[in-house]
Amino acid sequence: MPPKKEAGVERADCWNLVVHYYPRAALNDVKPTVILNFGQKYEEKDNPAYYQPHIFHFLNPPTKEEFLAVCAKLPWTHIWDTTLLVLIRKTKKWPKIRVGFKSARIVLKTKDGQVGELVIERITVWKNSGATPQ
Repeated sequence: MPPKKEAGVERADCWNLVVHYYPRAALNDVKPTVILNFGQKYEEKDNPAYYQPHIFHFLNPPTKEEFLAVCAKLPWTHIWDTTLLVLIRKTKKWPKIRVGFKSARIVLKTKDGQVGELVIERITVWKNSGATPQ
């Protein structure tokens, strides 16, 4: 969709790829729970049910190859080289958003059960004209 200009701002669609990866929850047979603040009590941080989702921002709907290329450039994603990225390379599925929908997801499974999800979301952002202060 081409950007729309309205009253000094520009509207555009962007895409988030949200990686939900919780192998410890699958190993311990507990329901995974998102925790966004790891500043909580230490014992909660070590709970195998808790995991933190990772969000990657794209200007266009990301492909599997683009996501893997981003992971190759980010040093902190190398912890996934032998786990999550191997699983993503093996799977033939990739989330594709159909017309009229704002998101799509796939489930990542291993012999231990469901270990994660990949979610692609379309979001609307507003870019201002960048007015300079007087």
